[in-house]
Amino acid sequence: RDKLERSGAGKDYLVRVPCAPEDLELDSPLVRLALHPSIVGPASGYLGALPVLREVVLLHSPNDVPLPTAEPDDTEYNSLYPHIDEPADRHMRVLLHVLDVTDSSGPFTLVPGQDSDRITDGLGRARYLNRLSDAALFAEGRKSLGRDPEIVRATGPAGTVTFADSC
Repeated sequence: RDKLERSGAGKDYLVRVPCAPEDLELDSPLVRLALHPSIVGPASGYLGALPVLREVVLLHSPNDVPLPTAEPDDTEYNSLYPHIDEPADRHMRVLLHVLDVTDSSGPFTLVPGQDSDRITDGLGRARYLNRLSDAALFAEGRKSLGRDPEIVRATGPAGTVTFADSC
């Protein structure tokens, strides 16, 4: 824990694990993992092209930072609230669990694309990137879908890999 430092982007809920320059050389374990066929293959299949490795970042999202409220006029939204990342045609995040992740330990969660698209359409473009409270997400889901939105949680033992398009 002494090697962890809070993100400099004002996101106390994300902790960047520092990487030395040698950690990001072509033959380093991190880059070899990022370029491994078991990662590149599924990403290529989804993207329909050979992916470009943009960055390798190790982030930890601790459970010791209280979340601000997610009221519509709250300016302190953070990434732990439901939101859509910056729009892109196709985008692939690869999440590797370095510890066991359970429902109670705060897994990465997502709303599958079809539900997400309909909820986003219901919210309108002006709300596209805003953070929502869980209650607002479910209310909009019931309005846009006629039911609660599906929620997928990336849980599993250490070593589990999750692929997600967060856009």
